[in-house]
Amino acid sequence: ANGCIATSTPITNTVNALVSFNNRIVAGTQGGGAIFLTTNYGLNWTTKNEGMGNQTVYALLVTTDYIFAGINAGSSDIYRRNLSDFTSGIKIVSSEIPEKFDLYQNYPNPFNPTTKIIFDIPAHLVGQTFLSVYDVSGREIQTLVNEQLQPGTYEVTFDGSNLPSGIYFYKLMSGGFTNSKKMLLIK
Repeated sequence: ANGCIATSTPITNTVNALVSFNNRIVAGTQGGGAIFLTTNYGLNWTTKNEGMGNQTVYALLVTTDYIFAGINAGSSDIYRRNLSDFTSGIKIVSSEIPEKFDLYQNYPNPFNPTTKIIFDIPAHLVGQTFLSVYDVSGREIQTLVNEQLQPGTYEVTFDGSNLPSGIYFYKLMSGGFTNSKKMLLIK
């Protein structure tokens, strides 16, 4: 049957606002967590309300550098968060330009609940880069990177706190290069 499909979320309160950017969706809710983020179109959501308390979000706005949340905490308030808090957390870890693509084994492995994934983008290619995590059935769990990256060595942190123990795979795709590795989450 055609129609809407409910997403699986930890959101138990009324959603008042939604914004989308860079293949991410941010939801503002009626208290109880306030702001949630998904990077895989609603399959998984994480709480992103650090510093806000248990406020009700009535409006969200995305600019080049920030996300603004309009709340009501006894008076009209606006919270501002860096947009980087809602992106994949990519860090450049080396100023040297790699000669070839590479995807390294995550560390620590096994992990609980976070692990780091490092990959190289070589000098001869600047393009869209995708790094995603999959479960053993091949279902995409989370998109960690979906951005145009310059050559360099990058590090991304994956947080598996909302996932059960088990084997997961991460896959890097960029400019015709594809590689994947296996990782183990033990709780």
